[in-house]
Amino acid sequence: MALTLISWNAVVSKKWKTSSEFKQLDTAVKAYIANTASAQNLSALKAKWDAWNVALGKDGKTYSTSDRYTKGCALDDIATLFRAVPTAVPGAALATPNPQALAAQVIASQAATKFGVRDNRVVVKKTERLVFTMTGPTNMNVDMELRYNFRKIGVGKQDAEILVTLPIKVHQGTAAKQYWQSLGYSADSFDKTVHGGGKPGVTGATANETVLKTWTKTINDWWGNAAVIHHPPAAVQAGQPSWVKQQTAEQSYYRLKFEFTFTDDSSKACKEVCCVQTAGEAATVNPSGTIDAVRWGVNDAGPGGPICHEVGHFLGCPDEYYTIEYDGRTVNWGDGYTRDTVMNNPDKKPLARHYRRMGQELARQFGFDPNQASIILNVGLSLNNAAQQRHKLSGHIWD
Repeated sequence: MALTLISWNAVVSKKWKTSSEFKQLDTAVKAYIANTASAQNLSALKAKWDAWNVALGKDGKTYSTSDRYTKGCALDDIATLFRAVPTAVPGAALATPNPQALAAQVIASQAATKFGVRDNRVVVKKTERLVFTMTGPTNMNVDMELRYNFRKIGVGKQDAEILVTLPIKVHQGTAAKQYWQSLGYSADSFDKTVHGGGKPGVTGATANETVLKTWTKTINDWWGNAAVIHHPPAAVQAGQPSWVKQQTAEQSYYRLKFEFTFTDDSSKACKEVCCVQTAGEAATVNPSGTIDAVRWGVNDAGPGGPICHEVGHFLGCPDEYYTIEYDGRTVNWGDGYTRDTVMNNPDKKPLARHYRRMGQELARQFGFDPNQASIILNVGLSLNNAAQQRHKLSGHIWD
């Protein structure tokens, strides 16, 4: 996409925090959009873009990893605009490049890229159903639509990004209980903290903008940016696009990301949940309000916690307490929240194996071999560092 005032204003309106560097970048962007033919405006934009990225880098952040700014959109367009130009070294003085030379570099870069001005745009879209059956004391059958966007990035450590979008419809107030009953549950069971019993005091609640933003941040902090799937060099398959052939012949890093959004349209939702709150006895045993994969608590604010456990089910992970039968395997995990895993203790982070079901599904969808691929969780080290811990993508989720 070309950089436009509309796309840039969308970034400005959604930023969470303003810095002096961002204000200067804002001015430079608007000047450039007003006259894209001006080499001076392009040069000024490059300088302010570098200065802003250097400022973010002091905190070990980039715009794509910071929670202060909207991801993608116009920010990606600017990054692509200067992809052919070396980024300033943090702490070094910002040099003013020759405007004509810079303009020529940008034009050449745009002409050379197969994907146009924005080479990390979506190049593949897929929709698939993730289906699994879990048996045992806590039965949960999952049949949900997943939407995959595959984006060619070609920047830094990763070649491509697989974005799994999970739009969720939230039933609120009295409609929450009605939806619960539509699933076949009794009206009385909605009011209790567990199925078939528990403490009373559960009611429908309102999921306002603040609640939805909190839920989104809580889930994405726990699950959203954790995993990279690495596929080593492999044989090139006939019939693949040229960029896929090149990527496969070298090696591939797929950033696995989840985007949890909310919609009012049931036809667009992959899952539907109820917003609830607890009071009285129910609040004593469950103050966050999240009870199961359907009833999400209005006060569930993280970090981690029950809502992150329930989302694990959406991503193909079974419970890991009591005795559970899943995918032909039976494991007795014990009775309590004692193990270091989000599917047993919701305050713990996911492990590499918790991404297996989703990663294997993505491998099937996008044509890479799970037997050769691995999952990397700690991306602080270089992805090619010999000390980087890797986990097999193939195998049972409990391996």
